[in-house]
Amino acid sequence: MSHTVSVTLLQIKAVLPKWLSHPKLIHTDLSQTSCPIPDLNYKIMLNLKENNITHFFPGVADTYESLVDIVVSTPGRLVEHLQKTEGFNLRNLKYLVIDEADRVIDGIQNDWLFYLEKHLGQEIFSSLSLNYLRKRKSIFQKLLFSATLSQDPEKLKRLNLFQPILFTSTDKNKEASEVNNEKEERIEYLGKFTMPRELEEHYTVVESYFKPIVIAELLSSYRWRRVLCFCKSAAEASRLSKLISFLCPSLKIRDMSSLLQKSARNLVLQQFSNGEIDMLVSTDVIARGIDIPQVNYVISYDPPKYVRGYVHRAGRTGRAGMLGTVLTLTTPSQIVPFTQKLKEANRNNVDELKMNAEIFERRSRRFKKALQKLKLQTEESEEKVPHLRKSKELKRKRRKKKFCS
Repeated sequence: MSHTVSVTLLQIKAVLPKWLSHPKLIHTDLSQTSCPIPDLNYKIMLNLKENNITHFFPGVADTYESLVDIVVSTPGRLVEHLQKTEGFNLRNLKYLVIDEADRVIDGIQNDWLFYLEKHLGQEIFSSLSLNYLRKRKSIFQKLLFSATLSQDPEKLKRLNLFQPILFTSTDKNKEASEVNNEKEERIEYLGKFTMPRELEEHYTVVESYFKPIVIAELLSSYRWRRVLCFCKSAAEASRLSKLISFLCPSLKIRDMSSLLQKSARNLVLQQFSNGEIDMLVSTDVIARGIDIPQVNYVISYDPPKYVRGYVHRAGRTGRAGMLGTVLTLTTPSQIVPFTQKLKEANRNNVDELKMNAEIFERRSRRFKKALQKLKLQTEESEEKVPHLRKSKELKRKRRKKKFCS
C-alpha cells in the first residue's frame, strides 16, 4: 500500500503545474467527486480516497489568501467589503487610495478608518506619533483624492495623518501677469477649485417659471444631447422630466433619484451611456463618486447651495480630456450670490449664455399645454394612490391654517 501511495504522489507532482493553472482543482473535494480529473486516472483517485486524502492541498480549500497591497476605493465601498465580503483581507496593505475623501472628513462614510484599523487588528490612537508607528503591525500609506478637499486642520486631524503633504492641481496656462511668482501661485490656489481646460462654463438668467422653456430650446434648437440635468429634489426631477417630455416628444427624457432601486439606476445609467436617453434628470445622487461616460452637457436647474456642489456637478462632464459644457440656470435674485460664490472659488471664466426673448413667445402656447397635461397626469396618479391625495389635502389645510393665523 505504501508503494502505491508513493507512486500516486509522484504522479500528482508530475501534473501539479497543470493543476495550478486551474484554480478550481485546489478546492476539489475528492470524496464528493466521481468523474475523472485531467491527467489523473480513476485508480489513483480511489487510492487517494482510501487513504482519506480528500483534497490535493489540505488546509487551503476552506481558507482565503489575499496578497493585495494596493487598494483603490471610495470609503463606503471599503466598509462594505470589510463587513460583508467573505475572505476580504488587507493584511498586506501598503497603499490605500481613497476617492471622495472630503466625504470622509464630513463623517458620512461609516467611520471607515475605525473599521479598517479594526480589520488590521490595530489599536486606534487619538493622534499619530512615532511611538504609534513603532507599535503598528503593518504600515500603509493613505492617498486621499477629492475635487473639494478641505484644508481645515481640525477636519484633517480625523484622518490620523502623519506628516501629510497636500498636492493641488493648477492651470499652467494662466497669464503670467496674474501670478508674480511661485509662492504667490501656491497661496492663490490653496483652497481653490481648478476645472479641466476642456470645460466651458455658462449661466443663464431666467425666471423660474420659464426655465423648462430654456431647456427645451437647448434640446431642440441647439441640438444638445447626452444632457445631465440636476434638480434639488426627487419630486422636482420627476416633474421636470415629464414636462420636458411633453415639450420635446421626439426625445427620450428620463429621471433618476435615490427613490429608484440600485438595479433600476444602473439600467438607466447604462441606457444614458449608450445614447438611448437624450437627457437624464437627476438629484445629486449621481453628482459625485460615479463615472458616467459620454456626458456632453451638465445643467443645474437651480444654483447649488455650495460651491462644492457646483464643482462636483460640473465634474460629470469634460472628463479625461473630453470636451464638456456646464450651464447653471439662475433667477434674477440668485445671480448676485451665485457669481459671488464663483469668484470666491476662483471661477472667473463663467460666461453668460443669453436667450432671445422670442423663444418664450414662440414656445408659450406649447408650454401652457404641457403644463396642463402634466397637471392632469399628476391628478390621475394621485387618484390611483388615495394616501397621496389625503396627504396633499392635509398639507393644503395646514398651509391655509398657518396663513390665516
